[in-house]
Amino acid sequence: MHAVGWFGFYSALETVFRSWDALVTYFANHRNDAKAVGFLKKLTQVQNVATMYYLIDVIPWLTQLNQIFQEDLDVSIIRTRISTTLKEIGKVKRSNGFYTKKVTETLKQDESGDWYLGEHKISVSEARKAQAVKSRDALIDNLTEQITARFPQESQDLVDAFSILSLRGVSFMTSEELSNYGNVQLLKLLNHFGQERSSERGVIFPAVVNPTQAKVEWSLLKDVVKEQHYPTEKLSTLWSCIVKFHADTFPNLLKLAQLALILPLQTADVERGFSAQNLTKTAHRNIG
Repeated sequence: MHAVGWFGFYSALETVFRSWDALVTYFANHRNDAKAVGFLKKLTQVQNVATMYYLIDVIPWLTQLNQIFQEDLDVSIIRTRISTTLKEIGKVKRSNGFYTKKVTETLKQDESGDWYLGEHKISVSEARKAQAVKSRDALIDNLTEQITARFPQESQDLVDAFSILSLRGVSFMTSEELSNYGNVQLLKLLNHFGQERSSERGVIFPAVVNPTQAKVEWSLLKDVVKEQHYPTEKLSTLWSCIVKFHADTFPNLLKLAQLALILPLQTADVERGFSAQNLTKTAHRNIG
């Protein structure tokens, strides 16, 4: 999945999809050209038409998922974006997507038994229709498997737990809601970073934070952020305030916040680095 240039693929797919009618008309008017006849045959076979429509239902979800990792990423949205992608591409397999339904409704058979999509005759057979369904299901199963492997549930749980450190919405919580907020997620973080670990080679890594102290800090932090009305729209902005005014009060939570802010989730910084490099190291300057 990661080897595919989804943005370029979708751009090409969308171009063909939106110009399909014009392309078919053009090639139909140039039947004296063997290549035009070949393209016309491919474009009007039902399995290729169906493939184009179900890809238009599926590929946008993959491009959106890829896009969030090329921006300044908020850890709180990762799980939602992954689950939404899996849910939406699964719908295409179970009940067809919007465009797949549209082509199914638009494809009509005339009295002589010929099939038409709009004004254009389509080559239809039960075998080709079955092949289109089979290829669609295989693609979606493969994508689902790869997305699940790329984002295992355990990793999602840990990354999602970091989202509590933004303390978003605490200003509007009742005392009871504030008391319970984030406690489960904090335990996940402490279970991972609050105990000694060893590598396969026997190297011992000490705990990053003290779990007991971190729990006390967490209770106090929620009250401080609410009372001081610190900004919670962005993780980095909030913790800039905490570092500036309360660094000595929350040493363990500061370590967790630092980990959250350096998680290598997005490629935005890498992309910017290459862009900056290309501005200075142009083709004319590249003598290596």
